[in-house]
Amino acid sequence: PIDEACIASPEDIRAWDGVSRCCSPECFRIDLNATAATPWNKSVAKVFVKDFIAAEVYQCRSEIKIERAFIAHLRTLKRRYERQRQTDAEIRRTTHNHAKDQRRHTLFQQRLKIAVNTAQLRKHVNVLRDLGPDGMSSDEPDPVDMGLGVRQYRISIMPWRSPALNSWLRVFDTTYRFSKFYLQEDDRGALPRVRTAILPNSARPQDYSSRRPVPGLPGNTYNPEWLRRLHPVELEDLHRRAEYSFIHDDELFK
Repeated sequence: PIDEACIASPEDIRAWDGVSRCCSPECFRIDLNATAATPWNKSVAKVFVKDFIAAEVYQCRSEIKIERAFIAHLRTLKRRYERQRQTDAEIRRTTHNHAKDQRRHTLFQQRLKIAVNTAQLRKHVNVLRDLGPDGMSSDEPDPVDMGLGVRQYRISIMPWRSPALNSWLRVFDTTYRFSKFYLQEDDRGALPRVRTAILPNSARPQDYSSRRPVPGLPGNTYNPEWLRRLHPVELEDLHRRAEYSFIHDDELFK
């Protein structure tokens, strides 16, 4: 744990004249409640650099390099300090959100992998890459146990995505599952999760994703109903491209 005695208090910062060095090597105080770019932390960096060189422990004598290394370390300490001060509820929320983001990135990688490795899907690789992880739907663990022996996840509804795009993406998932379970072409990588769609008439407010849309995609990527609710400036900022044929080759289903 980071010792609170090494952290500058608000009183310390208010009492500083802003011109002299804010602290000394013997009474070293960093401000982990602010960024590394504050006047206090910039002054702390200067104190560290002078003391580092005076110690003559390391060969490096470049003040610029030493200061950069200290600032990078200060940012690391700040992240550690923020985690240290989190409540149990905040830690659970952070862990939950990280796991959700990780599942979304895994979903993107699975779809991209099957597109690259399947001849009938390969032509869609560029559009899939344009969507990226941010264009993938998140999911939440389903509290209802369906007795399948595996955990199920409810797919979050992304209001900006068109039904055509959603149907198009599901084919990548079906093909990926088929290659894993039936063809057993590659044992590496995570097994596909059981993801269940949420019917609009049974959706709860928390089932809707609040993440911003991915701009610069084909126009028919976006839900027409969602587009009608946008301000003209928001429409302009989408930078919609020409429509794309979200249709898969019949050969894929034979």
